[in-house]
Amino acid sequence: RFVEEALISAYLNHPNIITVHDLIKGSDGSLGLTMPLIHGVSWQEKLRNDFAAVQGALPQSKLTEHLDCLIKVCQAMSYAHHNGILHNDLKLENVMVGNFGDVFVMDWGCATLNPQVSIRPPFRVQHPKGIKSPFGSPCYMPPELALGEGEEIGPWTDTYLLGAMLYELIEGV
Repeated sequence: RFVEEALISAYLNHPNIITVHDLIKGSDGSLGLTMPLIHGVSWQEKLRNDFAAVQGALPQSKLTEHLDCLIKVCQAMSYAHHNGILHNDLKLENVMVGNFGDVFVMDWGCATLNPQVSIRPPFRVQHPKGIKSPFGSPCYMPPELALGEGEEIGPWTDTYLLGAMLYELIEGV
């Protein structure tokens, strides 16, 4: 899965998806990858800090800033879906926000093929039909991931996860 995750990140060439430059193998057989260093924090940490600073609802300017991040993540997911990939583990923790507003979707370890499109990556990616047990992060799982119903996984799965992220932006949880 580690190699598959690295290949997916390298394959998805989008400004809001983390880039993998190289997959390396150590002399002891261990694997690693090289990626750009992002100067920033997880979106989860940024949102918590912003809510802590106001002790209540976000002011319009901060809410707009976070909604802009969500739009960038939506654009990244649209690109990934079109290119045959579903993320299946979207959450604020898996998005990095740089110090200058750059946004990167990270952690493609639960990614599967998007069976709704005919485009297939030039390497093996797990088909969602192979998912037979709970898959992803428990607090965010849509029913098909929670029940391990891989045949029900599709772009709507990531859409559900985007909705959970929107809920967190509004409620601050």
